[in-house]
Amino acid sequence: MCKIYSNSYCNLMATASRYPYGGLFRKRYWYDFRIASITPKWQRTGRRGPIPSPIDSLVTLGLFGNEIHSSSLSKRGWIFQEQVLTPRVLHFAETQVHFDCQLGRKCELSPAGLPFLRNSGRTGVSNFDLSDKWSSLVFAYTDCALTMLTDRFIAFSGIADRYAELLNDTYLAGLWLSHLPWELAWTVTYRTEAKKPEKYRAPSWSWTSIDGQVSLPSNRQDKDVTYDKDVTYYVEDVRAEVQTLKMSQQVKFMEDIYT
Repeated sequence: MCKIYSNSYCNLMATASRYPYGGLFRKRYWYDFRIASITPKWQRTGRRGPIPSPIDSLVTLGLFGNEIHSSSLSKRGWIFQEQVLTPRVLHFAETQVHFDCQLGRKCELSPAGLPFLRNSGRTGVSNFDLSDKWSSLVFAYTDCALTMLTDRFIAFSGIADRYAELLNDTYLAGLWLSHLPWELAWTVTYRTEAKKPEKYRAPSWSWTSIDGQVSLPSNRQDKDVTYDKDVTYYVEDVRAEVQTLKMSQQVKFMEDIYT
């Protein structure tokens, strides 16, 4: 799936659809697209005329989040890697069409780009500090729903494949060898209740071993830390079900962080 999505040109997403046969299009109303034009004026000064300003319209800053990130489609586990890996996405949302790519985000209300997202680009795996971005991806993915909880590994495998190429690192059941001491300190968020699957899925030290939203520590803190690690056995195939992993680990910096 990694190669399919990564090598696609543009992915069309029925973002507003709440079920498989909902289609792309929705009935829309003209008042959803009214743009408030403004002309800033000087106040209590001797100057006259409009204020030089790039502001020429008002848009709802939460528009992308409300229509895209909060949509039913974005909460589906199997859709997650599709949105992350594809270079361009055309979202057919509830009130308008949104375009999302590496250079920015646009919509019908703001064809020049949403003001606060104009230069941000997509949250793809190549535009950000990769190790920190991994934490963000895990946090978002583990909040998604899966019909079959046994798909927790495979529905994320495309992103793991891509990261393995970019990081040149070893994937260990949801964690990375080079950041293992930090990522072992993952926690379950307060919003969800962690549940263990009835059938064995992964070792208990991996976040993939439980069902629930997970938060990984930021790797930015791991700049001047020296630690010893010795992984004696691991699974190399990122798509395989992990059977066993034995570790010998010294984490010298933990006491300084949590005391």
